[in-house]
Amino acid sequence: MKKELTKQDILELFAVQARQIDNQAKNFESLLLKERAEREKSRIEFDKKLGELSGTWGKFVADMVKP
Repeated sequence: MKKELTKQDILELFAVQARQIDNQAKNFESLLLKERAEREKSRIEFDKKLGELSGTWGKFVADMVKP
């Protein structure tokens, strides 16, 4: 025989769902922050490499024009 759901049972199910959703949201937010930090690190590294390349290219051009 099936047990009928009471109002309290339904409220408890909603509470469980709310906790699960909160946990998923926290995990998602944590993941977003981690990805943002990785992107920022990659951008800084890219800027550094680009600066090195620009400096090398500028030196090459200056050496070509100098004579």
